[in-house]
Amino acid sequence: MRLWEFREEQRKDVPITFYFMRELRLIMFLLIGGSYIFTNEAIAYWKIVFVIAAMLVYTLTHFLHFNKRTTKYHLLWTSIDFIVTIAFGIIFPTLTLYQINFGIIGITLLIFTNNRRIILIASLLFAIVWTYLWTLNYLHTGHFRFMDMLINLGFVLNSSFVGIMVGYLFKARAKIAEQYESLVHSHSELQDTHDQLRIYAKQVEDLTAASERNKIARDIHDTVGHTMTALIVQLQAARMLQQHDLKQAEDTLNRCEELARSALQEVRLSVRALRDEGGIHLTLTDKLRKLMKDFSDMTGMVTSLRVQGDLTRISTSLQPMIFRLIQESLTNAKRHGNASEAEVTLHTNDDQIDIMIVDNGYGAAEVVPGFGLINMRERLQEHSGSIQFESVEGQGFRVQITIPIQTKTWTYGGAEA
Repeated sequence: MRLWEFREEQRKDVPITFYFMRELRLIMFLLIGGSYIFTNEAIAYWKIVFVIAAMLVYTLTHFLHFNKRTTKYHLLWTSIDFIVTIAFGIIFPTLTLYQINFGIIGITLLIFTNNRRIILIASLLFAIVWTYLWTLNYLHTGHFRFMDMLINLGFVLNSSFVGIMVGYLFKARAKIAEQYESLVHSHSELQDTHDQLRIYAKQVEDLTAASERNKIARDIHDTVGHTMTALIVQLQAARMLQQHDLKQAEDTLNRCEELARSALQEVRLSVRALRDEGGIHLTLTDKLRKLMKDFSDMTGMVTSLRVQGDLTRISTSLQPMIFRLIQESLTNAKRHGNASEAEVTLHTNDDQIDIMIVDNGYGAAEVVPGFGLINMRERLQEHSGSIQFESVEGQGFRVQITIPIQTKTWTYGGAEA
C-alpha cells in the first residue's frame, strides 16, 4: 500500500515535501517541453504540435499516477511517459535535454513499485533505448558528446536512486501506520484485559474473605465446641452431685467456670490470631498428650495415644491440622456417641501419615456428616488428604485419615565432566 492510498485522516501526516516533489515532477515535464518551442526559432510547425501534445500527455498521466482510482495502473502510465520521451529523442535527435525526463520517469517508477523483476526489465529497456538514442544523435551530429552523455546518465541514475529512497520512506511510513493501528488495537485489548483482571481480583478478594470467614467458623467450632462439650459433661455431673455431695458439686462448678473462661479465651484467640494455631511452642507429641489428658480430665473418658514413627518429620504446616482433627474426633465421640473410651493411633513414614481414631460410643447405622465432619474433610482436602468414617450401630465409631507427605530434594555440587 502506498502512502497516497491511505485514508484521508492518515494523509495529514504526509510530509509537505512529497506534495512539492509531486508538483515539481509535472513542472519539470512542462519546462523541458516548453524549452523545445521557445529556444528553437526554426522549429517546424508539426514539431510544435508534437511538443504541445506531449506536454498534454505528460499532464494527463501525471494526474492518473496520483489518483486513488487509477494509481493501480501506474505501469501503464509510466510506459506512456517512456514512449513519449523516446519520441522526443527520435524527433529531436540533435538535442539531449529531453533525457532528463528519463530520470523523472525513473523516480516515479521506483516510488510506485519495488518489484525486482519490473525494475530489471525497465533497466534493460532503458539501456537499449539509451544506446539507440545516443547512436541516433551521433549519426545526426557527426560526433560523440561523451561528457554530455555522462552528465545526463548521472542525472538519470541519481534520480533513480532518489526514487528508491523515497519508495523506502513511503513503505516505512506505511508500515509505521499499520503498526500504529495494531498498537492501538492491542492497547484496547490490553485495557479490556486489565478491566477483566480487576474484576477477577475483586472476585478473588471476595472468595478470600469467604474463606477466612469459613476458617473462623471452623476454628471456633473446633476449639470452643471441644471446650463446650466438656463443660456440658461437667454441668451434668454437678447436677447429679449436688444431691449427694455438695463439696464435689462445688468443685465441679468451679471447673465449669474455668472451662467457660477457657472457651471465652479460645474465641478471642480465634478472632485475633486465626493463623496462630500453635500457641505454646510444644512438639506435636506433647500437644497431643496434653490434649488427651485434658480431655480425659474434663469428660472422664479414658483416652489413649499410640505413636509409630518419628513425628518430627511432619511439617509445621500440617501439625495444627492434625491436632484439630484429633480434637474434633474426640469431641464428636463424647458429644454424639457418649463414648467412655477412645484410642488414637498415629503412624508416619516417608510417604504418608495415617491416623485412626476409634471409640466405643453408640455408633450409627448410617453416617451423615455434620458441620464438624465436613470441616474435617475440607481441612484434609486443602492438603490432598483423605478421610473415611465407619460406624456400626452399638459398636462405636471409627475415623481413618491419610495425609500424603510431599518429599522435597535439594542437590548441590557434582562431578565435572
